[in-house]
Amino acid sequence: GGRRFAVAFGGERPPIRPYVLMQDVLLRPGSMFSQRSLTESLSRLTAKGIFSSADISMTPMADSLHMTINCTLDKPYDLTLQANYVHKTSGRGGPGVGIGLTRRNAFRRGENLSFNLNGSADFSIGRTAGNSTNFDIVADVALEMPRLLVPKFLKLRRRWYNPPTTVTRVSFETINRTGFFRRNIFSAELLYNFQTSHSSRHTLSPLTIDYSYIASMDQAYKDIIATSAYMQVATRDILIPKMRYTYSYESSSSTNPMAFSFTVAEAGTVANIMRTIGGSGWDRKDKTMFKTPYSQFLKFEFDWRKSWRTGISSSIVAHTFFGYVHPFGNSSVTPFSERYYMGGANDLRGFATRAVGPGRASYDDKETMYLLSNGNLKALMNIEYRPRIFGSLYGAFFLDAGNVWDANGSGNAGAAFSWNNLANDIAVNAGAGIRYDLDFFVLRLDWGFVLHCPYDNGKSGYFNIPSFKDAQCLNFAIGYPF
Repeated sequence: GGRRFAVAFGGERPPIRPYVLMQDVLLRPGSMFSQRSLTESLSRLTAKGIFSSADISMTPMADSLHMTINCTLDKPYDLTLQANYVHKTSGRGGPGVGIGLTRRNAFRRGENLSFNLNGSADFSIGRTAGNSTNFDIVADVALEMPRLLVPKFLKLRRRWYNPPTTVTRVSFETINRTGFFRRNIFSAELLYNFQTSHSSRHTLSPLTIDYSYIASMDQAYKDIIATSAYMQVATRDILIPKMRYTYSYESSSSTNPMAFSFTVAEAGTVANIMRTIGGSGWDRKDKTMFKTPYSQFLKFEFDWRKSWRTGISSSIVAHTFFGYVHPFGNSSVTPFSERYYMGGANDLRGFATRAVGPGRASYDDKETMYLLSNGNLKALMNIEYRPRIFGSLYGAFFLDAGNVWDANGSGNAGAAFSWNNLANDIAVNAGAGIRYDLDFFVLRLDWGFVLHCPYDNGKSGYFNIPSFKDAQCLNFAIGYPF
């Protein structure tokens, strides 16, 4: 009888509820000591992300061991800042900034409450790029809890490599294209993260709701989409109720690590079943929920990354990405928010954002490129050599290749995927860059130049670049591209 454990703390009340600590400690009073359980308990406490240090010590007694757990809470607030700048050969460019604030142990049960605000602007720099200013703003609030928040009958009785977490998130995004439209996207999601081994991680989202709607529309935008029935459907107001699962693997090799992830997502099937039971046909298009058409699709994504160490401080990194969205049932096209685009600081660095695709299609009007240069199929390949120059300064030499296609046919000439045209459809660029590693983040400057354009630009041959000055792009960003 008596107390089995005691909690000592500073202040008037425990800064964290005792059971939050004990649920991650696998050693229990009266049980046999296990070094494996001790190591795993310490790993779990550290993985909570709310302690700056954690230690478990064992003191021999007459016929037992006395366990002492010493944990020091990390600072309660964490502030993050990020920034990037992109200059495009179209004569446009602009900055992107982000700020995030996290409150650790927000409700004394190990929760992390975070607020994030991100924005980017795109405006005219030269005289020929138009004079409009575009901007995107995203705000979100997320709560991460160090446990699986599910009904008791669904809880799995097993040991996790690290404590599982439940994340709830609400976000709002506004996309403004001056002279065309302003679109708002409201999202809410529930996520479960759990790790079954050192290498394997799982993320399950049983419910995500995206509501995308046009807040305002100018006549110029109406004129553009009036010429395409496909664009009228793809850019209308839409409700996307979806589920998503991601499996991630990361090898334990320190010299030649490899990582990959596979994601499958489904949208609208449950809603379509309910509407079908209610009397609507399964294949009837444009059925609604809450007076808004809902989207139905399957989405598959695969991301792979591999590194080879070539010296003490140099390496070669290869990366590939494949993604495909297949609309069916209630939808004939992929919603605009789920489509892929190509170009920019993190994929084809020699091309401006959305300057490539779909397929061999090309659009001279830079303002309408945003609406039309996308697809429901994406393939990307990168390889990069990262040598150390001196100190914390690193160089980079890279080659990027890829494109997006409209596999379901949008009516745009050359936009469809074809095996016969695949070699010519793949856009290719090379480039060089520098990185300054500050340990907690990396400053990156990449200069890319085009080797092959998939679209007709008046030049023949594979290296079809009409002018070198018009075939380069400078990207400034924080963090590695992959």
